[in-house]
Amino acid sequence: MQTFIETGRKRFGSIIFEDVCEKIFQVKLGFSFLVCGFSEDGEPHIFSVADTGEIAVHDALGFWCIGTGRSPALTSLLLSGYKQYNECERVIYNVLEAKFVADCVTNTVGKSTFLHVTSFTKWRINKDLRLVSRVRKAWEKNGKPKIPDGILKDIRRDIFDSKPKKAI
Repeated sequence: MQTFIETGRKRFGSIIFEDVCEKIFQVKLGFSFLVCGFSEDGEPHIFSVADTGEIAVHDALGFWCIGTGRSPALTSLLLSGYKQYNECERVIYNVLEAKFVADCVTNTVGKSTFLHVTSFTKWRINKDLRLVSRVRKAWEKNGKPKIPDGILKDIRRDIFDSKPKKAI
């Protein structure tokens, strides 16, 4: 791209160069994605790439959502008091709750949900999808907007089988 920008006008002429530039700016990826991870010094980072190719950094907020359910999910996280340094089970609940809210608000968000938890310290948890189903049922019955009694303990027991850990 850099070579095209630097030499394209001279190589192809102004009319073709401008036509190609216009076509490039009209390209849509057809999808967007969210990237999160840690730098070598352990600092968390998060950014999104829109279908237009636009990149946005979300480090200051500490979370972000993408897709058709983005607005209701972001609203849910903001209203829930979500903090990236809450106990892991609370973070998991708040993220799942945001997904469930998005499911309710828009018809284009699928209800199928897979939960994967990873931290900088390398522990990884891939658990049975029944946890997501149980959290959804508890949220539907006793949540909206409060956290249902006992669900944080259920999450902690299923994920850790031990005392709470901090999420980052």
